[in-house]
Amino acid sequence: MAALVVYWLTLFIATHAPRLPHFHVVTYADKIAHFVGYAGLSFLAAVVMLRRSRWSRRNALLLLGAVMAYGVLDELMQIPIPGRNADVADWISDCLGAMTGIILFRLVQKGVLAVSGVRRPVRHVALEQN
Repeated sequence: MAALVVYWLTLFIATHAPRLPHFHVVTYADKIAHFVGYAGLSFLAAVVMLRRSRWSRRNALLLLGAVMAYGVLDELMQIPIPGRNADVADWISDCLGAMTGIILFRLVQKGVLAVSGVRRPVRHVALEQN
């Protein structure tokens, strides 16, 4: 949980500091930074979520929705900051990064379970008796 909080605060501060003027900018560097930042945020949030509840598609979608909503707020809160603006392309990068972070978390989780030999619990289906 502490890693998530520190990461989130760092991301918040980095996206809300006034932008300094610069001379040479890589065209998509900002979008890559948004993608990577939100991938890390959603990965760490998934770790925290798994500690508190079982993994499910519903929980993954709730997490994705929460991170995407935060992305909108993050963009809107940048409007009054000098040198910053709200950008739909940044938000799209945030969303793609969030999806990637959740998918990576799930792949890592499945890999760890496979290596450790833990199997998924079998769902028992009640058969209807006539």
